[in-house]
Amino acid sequence: MKEEKRTNSRTVRPVLLLLLLLSTGVLLLALHGATYFWNGMTDAESKEAKRCEAAKVQGLVLEIAEIHSSSPVADAIARYLGESVAPNYGGEWEHCVPFVRIVATDESDPSDVRAWGEFRVFNYRLEGDTFHFVSGGNHPGLMHLRETGGALAVVSFDPVLDGSEYTPSAKRIFGKHYQAWMALVADDKVLEAARLQDLADYAAKNNLSATFAKDYGWDPVPLPAPSAPNPLETPESN
Repeated sequence: MKEEKRTNSRTVRPVLLLLLLLSTGVLLLALHGATYFWNGMTDAESKEAKRCEAAKVQGLVLEIAEIHSSSPVADAIARYLGESVAPNYGGEWEHCVPFVRIVATDESDPSDVRAWGEFRVFNYRLEGDTFHFVSGGNHPGLMHLRETGGALAVVSFDPVLDGSEYTPSAKRIFGKHYQAWMALVADDKVLEAARLQDLADYAAKNNLSATFAKDYGWDPVPLPAPSAPNPLETPESN
């Protein structure tokens, strides 16, 4: 009589359970990696983002609306962006509204006043009551200023580089202010609200009847009310 080989079910079940657990673990790891992939973030970048959020909570950065004030340094940077950077962008635009958010300044050397921050150029065309975005770009980095002709002026600029050099150059340029800058730019919604506020203030300052802003491919969005004037500011003399 031929002997039949039988498999002990008590042995098979634990093996199958072990294989199932291993497969589940591999799947979870794959999904974990895929999550970072689809978010465009590696593990290291995710940890960096969490550190930046912590820095923001700890108060390394002021509320973004409070960072840009009508200071001589901020005004000089805005002039530089409007006069020297904005013309490099194409398109038929009429209005340049520079975006200046300074995270740190060093005015200890009058011949080299330094300002680290997020600097952007937004060029618009005004049609009726709507600002249409035409061109522009981001220029984070370090501005060097000195007094020229009785007023502060930008004399050179150390920009954060693009591509694979973005993070290394930002860390090199911002140094101890890197976390503060990263915390500043961590929230796109807050940055967008600040851009619209700048645009509303620009329209009010220049007596323009604009009440909306429109980016290409998006519906127009209403502008907020203009900021209240700072009572400590001295009106310009005519």
